Amino acid sequence: MSLRPFFDPKGVAVVGASRERGRPGYTLLKNLISMGYRGAIYPVNPNVNEIDGLRCYPSVSEIDGDVETVVILVSAERAVKVAEEVAERARKRGDVKAVVCISGGFSELNTPEGRERERRMVEVLRSAGVRLMGPNCVGVIDCYSRFTTNFDVDDYPAGGVSLVSQSGALATALIFWARPFQKIGLSKLISIGNMADVDMVECLEYLKDDETTKVIGVYLEGYREPRRLFEKMRQVSQVKPIVLLKAGRSEVGSRAALSHTASMTGTDALYEAASKQCGVIRVRDVLEWYEVIHALEKQPIPKGGRVTVLTHIGGPGTLTVDRIGTSRLLTMATISERGKSTIRSMVAPTATVCNPEGYIDLTASHTEELHYRVLKVLFEEESVDAVIQVLGHSMFLNQRLMAEKVHAAFEEAGKPLGKTFLNVVAFDESLPEFKLEMERRGLPTFPTPEIAVAVLEYMLWYARKRRALADAPQIYPIPERSEAKGFGSKAVLIENQAYPILERYGIPVAEYRVVGSEDEAVDAAEKVGYPVVLKAQHPRLVHKTEAGAVALNLRDPRQVREAAESVKRNVIAKLGEAPTGYLVQRMIGSGVEVIVGGLRDESFGPVVSFGSGGILVELLRDVTFRLAPLSRSEAREMVEETMASRLLRGFRGEPEKDIGSLVDLLMKVSDLMVNESWIRELDMNPVKVLEKGCVVVDARIVSR
Repeated sequence: MSLRPFFDPKGVAVVGASRERGRPGYTLLKNLISMGYRGAIYPVNPNVNEIDGLRCYPSVSEIDGDVETVVILVSAERAVKVAEEVAERARKRGDVKAVVCISGGFSELNTPEGRERERRMVEVLRSAGVRLMGPNCVGVIDCYSRFTTNFDVDDYPAGGVSLVSQSGALATALIFWARPFQKIGLSKLISIGNMADVDMVECLEYLKDDETTKVIGVYLEGYREPRRLFEKMRQVSQVKPIVLLKAGRSEVGSRAALSHTASMTGTDALYEAASKQCGVIRVRDVLEWYEVIHALEKQPIPKGGRVTVLTHIGGPGTLTVDRIGTSRLLTMATISERGKSTIRSMVAPTATVCNPEGYIDLTASHTEELHYRVLKVLFEEESVDAVIQVLGHSMFLNQRLMAEKVHAAFEEAGKPLGKTFLNVVAFDESLPEFKLEMERRGLPTFPTPEIAVAVLEYMLWYARKRRALADAPQIYPIPERSEAKGFGSKAVLIENQAYPILERYGIPVAEYRVVGSEDEAVDAAEKVGYPVVLKAQHPRLVHKTEAGAVALNLRDPRQVREAAESVKRNVIAKLGEAPTGYLVQRMIGSGVEVIVGGLRDESFGPVVSFGSGGILVELLRDVTFRLAPLSRSEAREMVEETMASRLLRGFRGEPEKDIGSLVDLLMKVSDLMVNESWIRELDMNPVKVLEKGCVVVDARIVSR
C-alpha cells in the first residue's frame, strides 16, 4: 500500500479527541483546523456530543462519512481495542487505510505486556489491510496537504525539508528552533516511534519520489536491519541529500574479540562506515544537523571547494580563513588579476584585497552598495565555487537595505552561476532584522565561522560522493555463500591454514614453507632464499610475538637452527607443549606496514577494514571500515582516510608506495568476506606495501 493516506487522507478520525484545552486530543483538532486541512474531521469520544462545532462520534464504527486515516490518542489497553474496531470497519466498508497510534505503553517499555500489546495491534490491523505508524510517536505533518497528527506544532510554512525521526521531540524541536527566523520550510515531518509496521525504509522510499522534498533529515537510534536501511539511503542519496544524526557515538563494542579488527570495531564505527559508503551526510551533533539541513534547503550544492571570504570585521574574517586552512576539502580561491583590480578600484585604501589569497576585508569603510558590487565580482569569478560573507554589527549599515543588496547580488550573479553562498552573522543576534530578511529571501545565516565552514564541507563532501553512488555495488541483500569444512565454531586458523584460503582469492602472500622440524626449516630457508623469518606453529598460539615464537632476519643455516631451538623452548614455556611445526617465510624488510582485515558483524554482515599496521595498530587505532562488497573508489577512499596514506604517498623523502596494488588487495578481501560466510574475523597484519606490489606477511582467520 502507498503511504499517501498518512499524508493526504480524504477523512480523519481522531480517537481520544477532547474539549479540554491543553489536552493532546484538543490541540490536535485545533492544529488540523489552523493548518487548513481540507478533508473531513471526525472527533471520536463517547462522552461528548461536539467539540468546537465538530460533531463527536461514540466510536469509529459509527462515523457515517469516509474515514481513510485514524489517529489514536487513548491508553495502550484501549488502543488495542480501537485497532480491533478499525479493522472491523475496514473489512466492512473498505475505507480505512492507515492508523497513527500516538499512544505509548508498547514495546518501548521493554516488558512482555507492552510487546504483546504491540504485536496484537499490528496483527489485527494487518489482517484487514490497514497500515500502522507508531505506536509511541507524534505521527506526521504535511505542510502541502495541510494534514497533521502533531499536537505540538500548529500552522507552519511549507518548504523543502522533510524529517524522519525516531524521536518526535527532537524533530519538533528543530521546527521551533527554525521558526523565529524562518530558517527552514517544512514539507513533511514523520515521527515513526516504535516502527511496529511502517518503518524508516518505507518512509525514505516515499520521500525519494516526493517532489516537494528537497533534503531529508533523519534522526536514528537503531535499526534491526541496518544494511537494508543503508541500501535504501544509498538509492535516495543519488536523488537528494540525507542528513543523519545517529545517537550512540560513545558505544563500545562488547564482544570478546580474537583479532585486532574486531577489537576496534564498535557498532557506531559501522554506522559511520555505512554512512560514508552510501553518501549519507552523518553529522556530529544536533546543531550541525539543524544547520546542514538549513543550508541544503536554501543553497545549491557546491561545484567545488574553492572559497572566497568577504568581511568588514577582521577577527571573525580571519577565523573563517583559518578554519578553511585546516580543511581537507576546501581551499581559498585564487581571484583573477582582473577581479582583484576591479575590487581595488571600489574599496578604500585601508581595505585588504586577497592577502591572503581569496580574502577581502572591506574594514569599516563599507556600505550596502559596496557589498553588492564586490559580491557580484566574486560570484562572477570562474575560480570561485562558494562565497562566505562574514558580518557583524555596524553603525553604518541599514539592516533591511543590506539584506536587499546582498540578495540582489546573489540573484543577479550567484544564483545563475550556481554559486553556494553562506553568511556568518557574528555573535548571532547582533543583526536580527538582517537575519530575518536574509532567511526570508532564501539566504541562510550562521552564528559562527566554524559552523559555516563545517556546513560547507558537508555539502561539498556530498556533492563529490553523489557522483560515485550510481556505480557502487548493492549492499543489500547479501546472499549466504560457502560454509567451511572441518573447522569448529570460533576456531582460530593460524598462518599455515589461513594462507591457502587467501591465495585462492589471489591475495599475495610472502613466499613460505611449512615444515615439521629444525632440519626441514634449514632446508626450507635455502629454497625460499635468505634472509628469512621463522615462526612457530600451534593451534593455541595466537599472539606469536608476545610468546617469543618469531625470529626475524635469519641469514644462514646456523641462525635458522638456533632460532628454531629458541622459539621451541619459548612455546613450551608458554603453552606446555612443543610447536606442531614451523613456518619459514621470506623476510620482507622494506615497505609500509598496514593492517587489512575483515569482520562478519551480526547486524551489518561482512565488513572490510584498513589502517596503520604492525605495532601501530593498537597504539594509533588509525583504522577505517566499509561494508562489503566494495567499489574501487570506496577502497581508495579507505586508504586516503587514514594517517597511513601519508606514509604511502612518500614521507620525508621516501619513495611513493604502490597504492593501486593495495586497492586491489582490499577488493579481493571484499570478495572473500562476501563469499566465505563462515569467516567471522580476518586479520592480515602486517601487510607490507612496496614500491611495486604489496604482500601479506602474517594472517589469522577466526571461524563463526
